[in-house]
Amino acid sequence: MRITKEIFKEKSDDFVKDLIKQDITLDYTLDSLKQVDSFLQGLVAMGLTDKENPLNKSLDRIVLSIAAYLGETLIKIIPNSEWVIPIEIIETQVVINNALYAFPIKRVINCLRTGTDDSLFSYGIHLVSASNNEV
Repeated sequence: MRITKEIFKEKSDDFVKDLIKQDITLDYTLDSLKQVDSFLQGLVAMGLTDKENPLNKSLDRIVLSIAAYLGETLIKIIPNSEWVIPIEIIETQVVINNALYAFPIKRVINCLRTGTDDSLFSYGIHLVSASNNEV
């Protein structure tokens, strides 16, 4: 099955619904990425990830869902942003102002490997700041 922009939107919405069941409310804002970072840290703390290979069968769905949420959040808060989905899913990007490139899937994988040093929130702050300089 080919991944589309609509599938990323669905995965993101499903992730939001799944986290509501855990009393975590996400609202597609920059601050909500802090909650996603905490969720990711929980996965790491529970030993559910392999730092060398965070993409495994049991985590594929959650990595894709978190990346979808990150991408959808960036698209909502940064004008002129859109998904670009190549054949290799890991190379999926959010292109901002036709000048900046965010790689949500790669960023989620990095967070699982490195922990808090590579947070989604700090990534979002960086991209918002960089996009303001591009305008």
